[in-house]
Amino acid sequence: MVVLTRNLVLSKSRVDSLDAVKNLNLWGNDLSDLSLLQEMPNLEVLSLSVNRINSLRDFQNCVKIQELYLRKNDIADLSELSFLQNMKSLRVLWLSDNPCASAKNYRLYCVKFIKSLQKLDNEDITADERANATKLNALPPPAAAPPSGGSSTPRGQQASGPPHSAPAAGARDAVARQERQDRIEREQQRERQERERDAREAEVRQARERDQREREREMIRQDQEREQREQRDKEAREAREMQRERERERDRERERELRREREAQREREAQRERELRELQSVQSASYHPPALQPRDQPEPVRARGGWKAQAAPAIAEGIRAAAMDGTDELNPNNTGPQGYDAPNARRQPVRGKQNSNVLGAMMLLLDELDSDGLHLLRDQIDQRLHPGRK
Repeated sequence: MVVLTRNLVLSKSRVDSLDAVKNLNLWGNDLSDLSLLQEMPNLEVLSLSVNRINSLRDFQNCVKIQELYLRKNDIADLSELSFLQNMKSLRVLWLSDNPCASAKNYRLYCVKFIKSLQKLDNEDITADERANATKLNALPPPAAAPPSGGSSTPRGQQASGPPHSAPAAGARDAVARQERQDRIEREQQRERQERERDAREAEVRQARERDQREREREMIRQDQEREQREQRDKEAREAREMQRERERERDRERERELRREREAQREREAQRERELRELQSVQSASYHPPALQPRDQPEPVRARGGWKAQAAPAIAEGIRAAAMDGTDELNPNNTGPQGYDAPNARRQPVRGKQNSNVLGAMMLLLDELDSDGLHLLRDQIDQRLHPGRK
């Protein structure tokens, strides 16, 4: 008895554990004890042709098997098919060259017990076979085992035949041996073809699995790239939004600054207007010109600035007094020729004012004088500052 061992399985499948075994080819190893199959629940393709297997009991835990090859074994009883009922994924089954394959309704019983079966002994299951399989009630009784050796002629009897049949029997034996040899060679060739086909199918499955893994990795990579791209887009959007918010805040700050500057400008302009109004009000009410003394030879008053030329002595007196005193200012009550009363003009001191107002008033009066008035004013100022000078 040859027992299936762990080392044999791992060396054939090239994996690290029995749970990882999915494809296993144990053709031609004379195996008879397959109890180790109970530790390999993930098997999908299993080839055990040309062995010494006589029972399918050890297959009942391999529920994921899709293809099972059991040609040229010693399975004699069709009742062993009951151990394959739980294989819901089994599509291909080879049981040819087993004693059970010669039983009556062999294919129908296989179809009855294995509902998912699509191909039996390299032949597709037909619809008629499925329909006829449903009509079967129970398995037939086990077939009687053939005699192990000796002649089939009853003891005490001799084989009949003429004495001269011995050479013919030798020729028939030679022909039978040749046919047996040819049949063995054909079987071996078919086994080789099956192995090659199994190897090609295994390669195809492995290629499909590799392609599937590659597709899965590619999908994972694309998902990761998409997530990274979405993350980058999100970060870019957030950065742009933050930049726009900073720009809006700068714009608001500039608007506030411009508003403050405009308010400050308006305040300065208002302040200047108030100061100008105060200055004009002070200048308009700060000086009354003194009465002018008539000249020995009066000259006719000119059209432009004549009254101002007559007021030159009084203006010079006011300027001198303001310059010497520092507290009095010019206070003219009338600013036009119609409103100026020369006889009643007088100098009125105004206390508490600054020399700036005096000088401002003087400059306003000087702007209104013509050349003759300016000459007279200069003479009066010179006489009053230097009384002894001629």
